[in-house]
Amino acid sequence: WFQKGNLHPKLVSDIEEFERKMKTQKAILDKIATCRQARDSLNKMREEHLQKVRQQEEEQSILMKLQMEQKLELLRQQKLEQLKYQEELKRRHEQALHNKESTYPPGVGH
Repeated sequence: WFQKGNLHPKLVSDIEEFERKMKTQKAILDKIATCRQARDSLNKMREEHLQKVRQQEEEQSILMKLQMEQKLELLRQQKLEQLKYQEELKRRHEQALHNKESTYPPGVGH
């Protein structure tokens, strides 16, 4: 709407300086927008990573619990087998004593 050639040289210089500063400001605003996008992306990635870590920790906790339950069940089975074995030994010992006592006639010492 106006011609720069018709203006005072100082005014033309000021207008050109203003236009350079506007371009610089626009470039800075573009960089700020890019930084915001990068920050938002990084925050999203960080949250996804934290969720993944939490999920892995929960899965590990569940796995450890299952392993402990299996170990406990194994120990229970081993204890049960041990008790059965001890009862069998006791029964055999009592049977052996009974057989030994029955081989002697009544009233006869061992």
